[in-house]
This record gives sequence, structure tokens and C-alpha cells, in this order.
Amino acid sequence: MAVQALKRMATTLKAVITESAPSASVSTGIEPCWTIALNRAELRLAPPMAAAPDPWGDRGKPAFEVIAFSELNLHLSEDRYDYESRSHSLWYCDAQEAGRYQWFETAFMIPGIRLAMTRQEPFALKPGRDAAVAVADAWPDRAQIAWPFTPRSTSANWTRS
Repeated sequence: MAVQALKRMATTLKAVITESAPSASVSTGIEPCWTIALNRAELRLAPPMAAAPDPWGDRGKPAFEVIAFSELNLHLSEDRYDYESRSHSLWYCDAQEAGRYQWFETAFMIPGIRLAMTRQEPFALKPGRDAAVAVADAWPDRAQIAWPFTPRSTSANWTRS
């Protein structure tokens, strides 16, 4: 179910991007993975992975279950501040309603002065100890959620406004 839903999303997102940027080149991997390049930018959808049964470690367990995860990574050429990319986590989970699983997009960030030390902001995390701390908002000087989990299970989520 998770892989099929990600395939539908990936197909729709790829179509929207290539229609908007016809000169972009597309490389495909094992479905639903692809990389789209345009000038010096590259957008990559990573293959879905099954989440470990209890990936959270000793930092507490979020109030939801993650079944699978992937990520979208936008890589740019470094700018004068050494910033080079951003990535977003895609988690197949029940983040908003217990037992209702769908793909959610979120990303993570480092707050305050430590932000200047990273080359990627926001960034993706897989389900694990660092993500558990961020979801619990337990450590103000560690990774935090950049924005709430946003449902991405329908093709309408990727169309232009």
C-alpha cells in the first residue's frame, strides 16, 4: 500500500515538474525513484524503505507509528555561504489520526546559531533517535521539526495553486 501510494505521488510530481520545466532531464531508477536535473540543480526521490519496528532508541517514542520512509533531496551548487541543498522527509505513518496511514512530508532544522554550521537546511531524517528527539521537542539545541507533518497522499497535493 505505501509503495503504491508513493508511486502515484512520484508520477504526479515528476509530471508537474517536467511539464513546467521541459528542458529538465529525468533519470529513473527502480520505481518510484527518479532524479530530475535542471541547470545546476538536481531533485532526487529516494527509494522507499521499511521502517524498523521500534526505530526510536532511548529518547522516547512518538505518538504515532511509521511503516515506511523516503526523502526528496534538492541539491544545488554551493553558494557563497556554502549552502548547497535541502531535503524533506516522507514518512508513511499515522501522524495525525491513529490507524490512518498515509504519506506525510516534513523536514527538520537546527535552531539558532547552529543553523550557520549546516550546509543543508531544512533536512530529512529517517525514523530514529534524532527524529524522536525532534518530534518530542525535547532538546532545544538539537534538530527540531521545521513544520508540521503535511499529508501528501493524493496527487492534488503536488499540483500548482
